[in-house]
Amino acid sequence: MPVQEGDWPADAAFEQTPGDAIDVTPTPDPPAPKAVEESHPDEESGPAAAAPVKFDDAHREDFKGLLYLGRVEDEFEYLGHTFRIRTLTTDKFLEIGLLLKPYRDSLAEARAYAAAIVAACVVSVDGEEMPIPLTREESDVATRFRYVQRSWYPPIIDAIYDRFLMLESRVEKALVALGEASR
Repeated sequence: MPVQEGDWPADAAFEQTPGDAIDVTPTPDPPAPKAVEESHPDEESGPAAAAPVKFDDAHREDFKGLLYLGRVEDEFEYLGHTFRIRTLTTDKFLEIGLLLKPYRDSLAEARAYAAAIVAACVVSVDGEEMPIPLTREESDVATRFRYVQRSWYPPIIDAIYDRFLMLESRVEKALVALGEASR
């Protein structure tokens, strides 16, 4: 026999009248567990061992970008225009590899690679964002690659590509400095 409404003994505890408010306040997250420091017999102990890690201030902003945002950005002026570029994720590099298939083993391969990197790394020009696809059939990198191919001249692409390489170098230096600071 099916249970009818009101047959459960606990139903009275959950009855709600139309004027009752329901509390939908999220519960706070539990406090994070405290880190446990490991001690090794071959390490120093005492005040010298507890000293904080010293990190070179020259790389602090780049490291913050990597740590909190996962990327580093740069803004620069070239020929009267302001360009904002960023480092690329692995999926962007992989997509660039697929976009370059038609140019593989041709004289245009290096030029196509630079144009694709520029298309993927440029965030904005003079405060205006790069073009985005109108449909989901094409990725933003593919749309921007076609735009850069048709609209930008090689000297502009080369200048932005050089700045991208410098940005990647800054990331590498920040990571090396972090490794040195943690020793």
